[in-house]
Amino acid sequence: MKKIVVVTVILVLCIYTFESFASIKSGVQFKDVTIDHALALAEKKQKPLFVFCYSSDSKQSTVMLNKHFVEPELSEFYNENFLNVKVNVQKKEGEVFTYRYEVKRYPAIYFINTNGNVISTYTGEINIDELKTFGENVMNTYASYRGFPAKIDEGEYSMQELSTFLRLEGDYPNSEKLVNQKFKVG
Repeated sequence: MKKIVVVTVILVLCIYTFESFASIKSGVQFKDVTIDHALALAEKKQKPLFVFCYSSDSKQSTVMLNKHFVEPELSEFYNENFLNVKVNVQKKEGEVFTYRYEVKRYPAIYFINTNGNVISTYTGEINIDELKTFGENVMNTYASYRGFPAKIDEGEYSMQELSTFLRLEGDYPNSEKLVNQKFKVG
C-alpha cells in the first residue's frame, strides 16, 4: 500500500511539472531584452520585431497579455513569424523605447524591421482576429520589402513598392537614382 501512495505522489508531481513546463511554452513567447539586443537578435534570425508596449496598470494591456497573447493560433503565428518583445513603459527600458519610437499612448503595437525602422503601428486594444490579420499584413509587407532588391535589379517595381521599400530601408544609397529611373529623369 505504501508503494502505491509513493508511486501516485510521484505521478502527480510529474504531471504537475509537465503541465507547468507546457504552460510556460504556451502563448506568445516574449523576449525580455533591450530594444538594441532585440534588433540584433532579429537581424540574426532574419525576423521582424513585434513589440508590445504596455502599462501594468492599464486594463486594456492586461486583457491583451492575459487573453489575446495566449490564444493558440495567434501565438503560433506570432512565434513563428516575429521576434516578440514586450516593453513595460513604466520601467527604464520602456522609457528608452517610448522615447526612441515616440510612443504616445498604450497599449501600443510596433512592428519593426531589422534596421530598426517601423513597419507599422497600432494603438489601443485590438481583438484577436484583427491582431492576426494585422500581423499577416505586416508579414506580407515585410516579405515584399525583403524581396525588393531583386525587383530593383529586374527594374520591375511600382512607385508604391519603391515608396514602401525606401520608408522601411531608411537611408538607401541608391534611392534618388531609383526614383529618377522610375520617372525617367536624367
